[in-house]
Amino acid sequence: TGIILVSSIHPGDPSLIDSLGEGTLENTALSTLDTFLDQIRNMFPENIIQATFQQVQTYYVPIRPKLQRLNGTSNVSEVVFHKPQLTYTNEMNVLGLKLSIAYTN
Repeated sequence: TGIILVSSIHPGDPSLIDSLGEGTLENTALSTLDTFLDQIRNMFPENIIQATFQQVQTYYVPIRPKLQRLNGTSNVSEVVFHKPQLTYTNEMNVLGLKLSIAYTN
């Protein structure tokens, strides 16, 4: 079944990249530690039903701090901080399903 699946999907097919376009990671703050921790969170899902159609992903929300101007003459550039938040994406959590099934048997 794996050979049939791979032959139907054609992973790495250059014509698919041309038709769909290349994905870009602009304006995303990715961290190796965050992706590693997301994998660990996905290994132990909170709900096995939810793991069939969602998985956890870290998302960064931009936050602008409030600046106090004492005399109105401060020359402060725009400062934006990014706060990490956990969100659920609509993708199957295969790793969590495999480990949940392995622990229940």
